[in-house]
Amino acid sequence: MIDIRYDTDAVVIKIPKGLAAAGYIQEFLERVRVDAILEHSEATDEQIRVLADEVDANWWAENRSRLMGGAAD
Repeated sequence: MIDIRYDTDAVVIKIPKGLAAAGYIQEFLERVRVDAILEHSEATDEQIRVLADEVDANWWAENRSRLMGGAAD
């Protein structure tokens, strides 16, 4: 069971060890951090879209072979 508690200045989330891999949790926390930064950003939608496309392309380049079982284009 996932337990979420809201303290005065923090959100405390408890997740059973076997429910999610450490890498997934790290990616989730990174997303939370990025969302918090973007919330205060003055970047335009187009600037963010270009950056998101770059991040997606880099992620795919790093993970394609793992996800596709080493298949080539």
